[in-house]
Amino acid sequence: MTMSDRLAVMRHGRIDQIGRPEDVYERPSTEFVAGFLGASNLLEGEVKERGADWATVVVAGVSPLSVPANRLNGSTSAVKVGVRPEKIRLEQDIGEAPSGWNCVAGTVRVATFVGVSHQYTIDGPGGATLTVYEQNLGGDAIPREGERVRLKWRPEHTFVVASSTPVGEEEES
Repeated sequence: MTMSDRLAVMRHGRIDQIGRPEDVYERPSTEFVAGFLGASNLLEGEVKERGADWATVVVAGVSPLSVPANRLNGSTSAVKVGVRPEKIRLEQDIGEAPSGWNCVAGTVRVATFVGVSHQYTIDGPGGATLTVYEQNLGGDAIPREGERVRLKWRPEHTFVVASSTPVGEEEES
């Protein structure tokens, strides 16, 4: 990605997405692209409201999530919403969720110190496994295995992807 101003992600001989590297990374169009260009956290949800600028997606066991409306890619009902692990911040799951953020509660399954960062594996809603990368800024208490946490991220970091068709189940053309 560092040597090009445009890239194409191909799957089974077809282009899944083409664009500037940062656009493809930040706004993947399919589940395959989201996973191919790094780690992604995906949650199944349903579009409940759609305005000119923002949409609301309901995920089981989670407060409604805000998504930029232009990221729905034409989806009107069932979707997968995503967020990259480095966009998420962890905090104790106490009190009211902060306004202006998308939030999901979970339990830390694995906490790993990597030097420049901490990597967490979180048991999230509906059996989802979520990944969080937090920069090692020092000084703050870090979540430990078994602790309940709140994952929060800015709504503008949320994307929506089309579900990938499993290999062997592609449509014939």
